[in-house]
Amino acid sequence: MKTIKYRRTSEIKMTNEARLLKELRLQSGLSIREVGRRLNRSECFVRHIEKGRLDVPEKKILRSILALYGVTYMQFKKRGETFKSSYIREEVMDKVKLMNEEKLKIVLEVMNGLGMN
Repeated sequence: MKTIKYRRTSEIKMTNEARLLKELRLQSGLSIREVGRRLNRSECFVRHIEKGRLDVPEKKILRSILALYGVTYMQFKKRGETFKSSYIREEVMDKVKLMNEEKLKIVLEVMNGLGMN
């Protein structure tokens, strides 16, 4: 029986780990293409991880990625525990943009009910 190592899907499930990996890559000054090249993987592999279409890889591969960014696994885990998602507002706005008018009215009613008027 063949085992699947990673989840690859068109559905996006952003995690704080994925966001943190992207932030670390940007801080390191490396492009997605360069990270993929150094890992002997495609740039799609890195992009899918950062976009939430691929699960964060197993420890061995994750450690290789983190080494490129100059971060240890323990530093990554510790930072991940305290990582405050600054993307919540962005995620909400992205979802609102996709809603039809009927759903927007419901969201507005809920927000007003929460005292957000």
